Amino acid sequence: MVEQINGNIRFFIPNLTQPVSGLIANGHDISLTGYYYQDCPGSVTITGTFSDLDNFTGSIAYNSNSCSCNGNSEFSAVRSTDTDQDGYFSPVDCNDVDATIHPNAIEVCGDGIDQDCNGSDLDCIIDGDGNIYKTVTIDSQTWLAENLKTTKYNDGTEIPLVTDDNTWYNLLTPTYCWYNNDENASKNIYGALYNWYTVETGKLCPAGWHVPTDDEWTAMENYLIANGFNYDGSVDNDGDRSTLNKIAKSLAVNTNWLPDNFPGNAGNPSYPEKFNTTGFSGLPAGRRTYSGPFWNIGVEGCWWTSTAAPFSLAIMRFLRNSDSGLNKGENAKVNGFSIRCMRDH
Repeated sequence: MVEQINGNIRFFIPNLTQPVSGLIANGHDISLTGYYYQDCPGSVTITGTFSDLDNFTGSIAYNSNSCSCNGNSEFSAVRSTDTDQDGYFSPVDCNDVDATIHPNAIEVCGDGIDQDCNGSDLDCIIDGDGNIYKTVTIDSQTWLAENLKTTKYNDGTEIPLVTDDNTWYNLLTPTYCWYNNDENASKNIYGALYNWYTVETGKLCPAGWHVPTDDEWTAMENYLIANGFNYDGSVDNDGDRSTLNKIAKSLAVNTNWLPDNFPGNAGNPSYPEKFNTTGFSGLPAGRRTYSGPFWNIGVEGCWWTSTAAPFSLAIMRFLRNSDSGLNKGENAKVNGFSIRCMRDH
């Protein structure tokens, strides 16, 4: 894409990580330095002669001293504009006559408009309190991309809030809480913590959504392990979630975790490009233990499944700052964990 501006041109060459500008010299010749080729992590020098300033169909020669991606690249481009002067040029800007629409705009759900130019409008997933949630699709499953924070079931009924430790410990009925009983600090970042009895009602998630089963979590894990989401690039197709499970970083955001020294773990800053590649946006919300105290914020994020286990236990998943995989456990149903919902099939 090309725009002619006061003797300069602005254009985008496929495989460069950013649009680049340069001066037209000797008619159609151009020389650029210091830009990045996406498969070659070093600066490159680009030279080329373009046959047509309207269409810019031609070839460029690129070279780099930092890796072996030297060669020629065929490309075509069209003249670019920034008619709405929002700083984004077409066709990267999917609506160049409306300055509120561009790749860095805030998406408004359910209005039929693609504000952030990602190719689709954002679903409006609304809980019993009117909270709106982002979603993410992983393989064939669509998940909430944040923890549930509703205080009501999907039929409008209030979920009992329990703050006292002894009351929490003795309850065998549905309840929820906020970490450290601090709604202001917890709600919009970490969501609420629910005991498993709220899950058992079948009314916790918004209509058309449900708390995923152990099998549904396992299907997601096996997909990620088999499709390059392990932090070290390893792949395992044996269908056993417990082998080569190194997907923690792909599910976790890179903030709020307490630090850990082992590369590949959720709390270690190594492999920064691997964080949250799924869009799941897992956070270390901690838990409320069966006896009532709050525990491990910054250390682990825990999520109930809807699958019960023997001896008043239920199956859960957890990410931990000191682990590189997504872990599975069985815990007492009175524990308070986070909830992720999945769209019904």
